[in-house]
Amino acid sequence: MGKVTVDGYVKIIKKFLRGINCVYPDKERILDYILVIHNKQQSYSHIRNTTNGIEWYMRFLNNPINLTKPKKPRRLIREYLKKDEVREIIACCKNQREKAITSTLAYSGIRIKELCALRAADIDPSERTILIRDGKGSQDRIIYIPSRCANVLKGYIKKEKMLPEEHIFKSQPCVIRRTIKRIARRTTIKKNVYPHIFRHSLAMNLLINGCDLISIQKQLGHRNIQTTLIYVHSTPELLKNAYDKYCPRY
Repeated sequence: MGKVTVDGYVKIIKKFLRGINCVYPDKERILDYILVIHNKQQSYSHIRNTTNGIEWYMRFLNNPINLTKPKKPRRLIREYLKKDEVREIIACCKNQREKAITSTLAYSGIRIKELCALRAADIDPSERTILIRDGKGSQDRIIYIPSRCANVLKGYIKKEKMLPEEHIFKSQPCVIRRTIKRIARRTTIKKNVYPHIFRHSLAMNLLINGCDLISIQKQLGHRNIQTTLIYVHSTPELLKNAYDKYCPRY
């Protein structure tokens, strides 16, 4: 498991042990705890991660338990930024750093932790590529950006006189989130703008423009194509565009 996954399970297990006030729980206490989080209508991800964490902990105690997992709901992307909205956000940036952050999120679709981990050496402006090191699932991958984004990053790296192994943005995710919120307040956009919405927006806009699913999967770093298919189910205009293009003319 990657460090982020391990840290997440450790946090879940600590919360569980505090909640039951016991280090060696029996099955009855475990089921009572899970019933509580169900009754609180916690998210599917929270409940599943909690049950997984408890199973790992009980295995560690040599007292394994198998817990029923909730059925995964069909997920839809309810909100994303249209092309004009992304353009407005980038236009409202006040300095090179803000523009580099928003351009990279918007054009690459990377996760916020991947953004924070970027080093100057990971950017190849001539090839218009970004090397993502140790991404989700501990996977490396190469993704693409357009020339305008590559030039913004190249200019920012040059202006800051960064060494190849130096982190580009030198910020924690919470700082990046505050930066995006601050930029969004300057726009006329009423939607909730946060770093991950740029990832959804890139996928949706690529689909609407006719991009194939495999290319989107590779760009976003999805290990399973089913994750990428979420965007197809969330884009009703995709069927309309395809129908209008291929509809027979009787």
